[in-house]
Amino acid sequence: MPFYADIETIRYLVMWMPCHPDWLPFFYNFSPLTIMGLYDGYKEVWGESLMRPSMTCLTNGYFENKTLSAETREKYKTDFGIYQYVYSGRLNEIPTKIPADIPEGMCLHAVYHQYKGDISETLELYTKALKGMSLKFFDNALLNLYYTIALINDSTAESKKKMETMFKRDYVPSELLPAQILGLYALNEKLDKSLNYIRYGYKDLASLEQVLVSLIINHFHLDNKIKIKDEKIHEILNDDNLKLLQLECSEDFLPYTNQAESLKKRIRPLPPPSSLS
Repeated sequence: MPFYADIETIRYLVMWMPCHPDWLPFFYNFSPLTIMGLYDGYKEVWGESLMRPSMTCLTNGYFENKTLSAETREKYKTDFGIYQYVYSGRLNEIPTKIPADIPEGMCLHAVYHQYKGDISETLELYTKALKGMSLKFFDNALLNLYYTIALINDSTAESKKKMETMFKRDYVPSELLPAQILGLYALNEKLDKSLNYIRYGYKDLASLEQVLVSLIINHFHLDNKIKIKDEKIHEILNDDNLKLLQLECSEDFLPYTNQAESLKKRIRPLPPPSSLS
C-alpha cells in the first residue's frame, strides 16, 4: 500500500473505488460534495506526490461521473492538464486541448506563454486565474513557482509589492514554500526561517515540493548545509510523464544534466522560464 494510504486508509480505499466496475454503483451513491472531497485527495497523488494516476479511476469517478455537474466535470478534466500537458512537457498541445475561458485552464495557458517568453500575457493569465478562483496563490507548487518567476520578470513596483505580501511572513503552506524561497531571494530578503524549516522538514514535503526546493537551493547555492543527492531527485522524477520537471533539473542534477539536449528536443516551446537560467 502506498505511503499516503497509511494515514487515512478508508478514505484511500474509497478514493480508488472507481477503478473497479463492481464498486461504481456504490461510489455513485455518494453525495457530490463527498466525491469532490475524494477528488481533492486523489489530486494530491498525481499533482503533488507525482505518482502516475489511474485514468480508469479518473474517468469513471470524476471526469464522466454524471452525479457531478457538467461544470465540475469540465473543471476536473482541465485541472488534470497540469499532469497531462505541463509535467509531461506536452506544452504545445495546451492551446488546442485546454479551454482558456475557465481559471483552471488560464493558468495552464499561462505556462505555455511563459515558455514562449510572453511576459505580459503570462502574468495577465496567472492574475486572471487567481482572481477567477478567488485565491491569492495556487494549490500547486509548480504553478506558484512559475507565477513568482512571472512577477520577477515583470520588474514593476506592483509585482514587487505582490511578492512582499505573499512571502514576507513567518509561515506559508508547503505548496508556496519553493516560490517563497525564490521570491525572498529575488527581493534580497533574509531566507533564514525558510531554510531552517527545510533543514528539519524536508522529508515531510510532497515530492513536487522536494524537487522544487532542491532545485532552487542548489541552483542559487543558498545553503551548503542542505545536501540533496542526485539519486533522490532521479528517484522522484524517473517517469516519462515528468519530462518538463526533468528539464528544469537538467542544469543541476544527474542524470538530467546529461540529457538536457534530448529533453529540449521533446519539449516545445523553449526556452524555459528565465529566472532559473
